[in-house]
Amino acid sequence: AVVSTQSTGGLETRICSHKSKSRFKGPKKELKCPGGKKVRVAHAKWLASKKLAGCVKKTNSRCTGVSVRRQVYKQCPSKKKTKCTIDASPNKFKLPRSCKNSQGYLQLKWYCH
Repeated sequence: AVVSTQSTGGLETRICSHKSKSRFKGPKKELKCPGGKKVRVAHAKWLASKKLAGCVKKTNSRCTGVSVRRQVYKQCPSKKKTKCTIDASPNKFKLPRSCKNSQGYLQLKWYCH
């Protein structure tokens, strides 16, 4: 599931992982800016510590907002593209062992510049 909301000064997007065979995978989400503006990701965190309807059923208190901004920048270089696709599969990020095999979600805050 993908949930996007607009807040003052940007967009917030949550991309939820889902179980596929024996591992959790995330869907891919395209971030797109209109009128030739460039995508800029300001924050990126992996969360499995909060229950989120339709996303996280079981919490993992040892996985509480791990910053994955550097790995997201590799998928979406800041201010270089008008659109980019983010793969929210947990194996795309350098997560601590405490987050492995936990259902979670990628939380992004991004802007169009």
